[in-house]
Amino acid sequence: ATLIHDDIVDEADIRRGWPSINRIWKSKIAVLIGDYLFSNALSKMCDIDNWDALKVLSKTAKRLSRGEIMQVESAITKELSEDSYYKMINDKTSSLISASTLIGAITATQDKEKRDALFNYGEKLGTMFQMKDDLLDITGLERVVGKPTMFDIKKNMLTLPLIHILSKHSNSDKQNILSRLKYLSKRSKKKKIKK
Repeated sequence: ATLIHDDIVDEADIRRGWPSINRIWKSKIAVLIGDYLFSNALSKMCDIDNWDALKVLSKTAKRLSRGEIMQVESAITKELSEDSYYKMINDKTSSLISASTLIGAITATQDKEKRDALFNYGEKLGTMFQMKDDLLDITGLERVVGKPTMFDIKKNMLTLPLIHILSKHSNSDKQNILSRLKYLSKRSKKKKIKK
């Protein structure tokens, strides 16, 4: 559900080498499919009759939304600090993976220490996944990554590699760097189309 909604927000045509739902059926249907999948997850949580698991899922939905809003806001303002980047990816990515590991633990044990350990593992795994995904967006090959590269730059999304590059330059230099990166990303796309 969250990946479908993410593709709608990002206007992404491809998800890991496959056409995205919104590309096939457009945004209206894609939103409804994402909503259906999320409500189905809520229903499954009710079926296991565990309030702890339901609380985790509802908190995760809030974090995911907050992280996506932060990403959209930073794309508009073109400003994002390293601390804000970590907050954003913790909300939009780590929350999803840590919810999965924590709900698994909730259904298997009452031991708070084990639950906390799996939650923390999921948070760190989510952070590492997003950082690697952001790096592959700049350095990866589309045929290997399974989605268009340089996507974040085209959409004005600031990721950790860009934050580090831009932090060492003045405001006018930052704009110049972003413009050149966008130019290079458009140029590489044209070369792919010609081939």
